[in-house]
Amino acid sequence: MGAPSSDDLDSAYAGYLCESVILVTDASTAARKYAEDKELPIIQLKSKTESRQGKYNLQKVNNLHSSFKQDLRGYNGVSTIYLENYANLTIFRQETPGITVLARASLLTDKL
Repeated sequence: MGAPSSDDLDSAYAGYLCESVILVTDASTAARKYAEDKELPIIQLKSKTESRQGKYNLQKVNNLHSSFKQDLRGYNGVSTIYLENYANLTIFRQETPGITVLARASLLTDKL
């Protein structure tokens, strides 16, 4: 699909970013332009040589994105209405590594 433009970022993020957000990206010119247009603080990391800077870590974001894509492969047809639920499931799986499916189900049941 190619690299997103600043207009693509604007349509994707419209209404979802709060005032205290810090945009952490790779060295994308579109992200820099978007941040300037919206007057957002931005931290740009060179993905090849500088994937971490203090608490900002592109590797974690890339790992989460990869896990999310992998989790979605297991479903036949993904409804965008439930996309947040799929994302939460991916995060829950990452937060509970090494436990069985039954143990995860029990944890979820307890939280409900």
